[in-house]
Amino acid sequence: MIRRLRFKFVLLNMILTTAILIAAGVCIYVLAAENLKAQSVNTLRAFADRPLTAQDRYPDPSAVPADAGEDAPPDTVFVIYVNEENDTYLVEGLKDAPEDRETYLTTVIRQVYASDSSEGILSDLHLRYLSLSRPYGRKLVLLDMKQENASMRVLLISLLVVGSGAIALFLLASHFSSRIMVRPVEQSMVKQQQLVSDISHELKTPVAVISASADVIRSHREEPVSAQEKWLDYITSETRRMSAMISDILQLARTNEAPELASREVLDLSELAYGAALPFESLCFERNRELDIRVEPDLYVRANSIALRQLISTLLDNASKYSNEGGKVFLCLRGESEKVILSVRNTGTPIPQESLPHIFDRFYRVDEARTRSEGSYGLGLAIAKKLTEDNGGKISVESSEADGNTFTCTFRRSKRADDKNE
Repeated sequence: MIRRLRFKFVLLNMILTTAILIAAGVCIYVLAAENLKAQSVNTLRAFADRPLTAQDRYPDPSAVPADAGEDAPPDTVFVIYVNEENDTYLVEGLKDAPEDRETYLTTVIRQVYASDSSEGILSDLHLRYLSLSRPYGRKLVLLDMKQENASMRVLLISLLVVGSGAIALFLLASHFSSRIMVRPVEQSMVKQQQLVSDISHELKTPVAVISASADVIRSHREEPVSAQEKWLDYITSETRRMSAMISDILQLARTNEAPELASREVLDLSELAYGAALPFESLCFERNRELDIRVEPDLYVRANSIALRQLISTLLDNASKYSNEGGKVFLCLRGESEKVILSVRNTGTPIPQESLPHIFDRFYRVDEARTRSEGSYGLGLAIAKKLTEDNGGKISVESSEADGNTFTCTFRRSKRADDKNE
């Protein structure tokens, strides 16, 4: 599917690029052709509108005085003076005449007269002409189009070469950019497939236990409920575990959409952290843990208060679950120059070094047996990471035998809201 998506992306990109290049090339070619045509026509008109030449003043070519010199026409222009009274003509400026000069000129005159138009193109002879009426007949001003056609051929070849090179470069660029563009989709699909696989794997055990317990109960229909309480407890326990897992999955799905900027505000993280930690004193007491809260006052961040409260609760709950019997849980909030650092540490068994890179992955559990007994499915830290990143922070973990396990969240420090208003 990803390969097909990349192919469609490259194909669409190349179709649009080729269409744009062709349109641009056609426009350039047409504009250049019109410009050359305008120059050629202006050259013809400029020569046709100059003062009368000797041939114009003397219809009879034999009567032209020898000293009646005039400016010669350009190399690409020649003039034919056709005397219709005696069917003669005089040529001026034709330097590169073909071998059969008379046949060539006769053909030119015949085609101009046959065209019945005062200006146009003789395609077979590659000439552009302008026909002017004169008292003795016609004055034909003709322009050799070889140079004009050669210029258009050079332009066409240049456009084809440049266009082909541009298309090849765009093809390479599209090929590489398609990888970059499709990579988020590919990663999202991989994560989605992994999530489905993980959920399926996690649901197998409770579904199997529930199904087996139900089968046992069904096979002993004659026994009272009290005699089958063990199987009912299994069903109830696994149902609660599945419910907890589904709640965590829904929570993780909700956190996949980052809080909008409008829902963030400058808040007192010191007050929020202390308030979020207080309920865990009783929870830690029940679990035979000690909670140590150390919060510096007046530390402000721009974030979503609900998300940060949930983040602190998730980290404290995780720390209290996995600290050692009679151990300690520490919540520390301190400020640096432009940062606010929130850390939650618990004593106990350290996280293996090989597990640290995966600790924030969904459904990842360091101790499979213990996490199942605690009712955890490895989603809490994945949720914590998403909540931290959604509020512009970074989360990390450190673990050692001496210090235990420490989760650290770093946020950008903000000024107080009332300070900004001053």
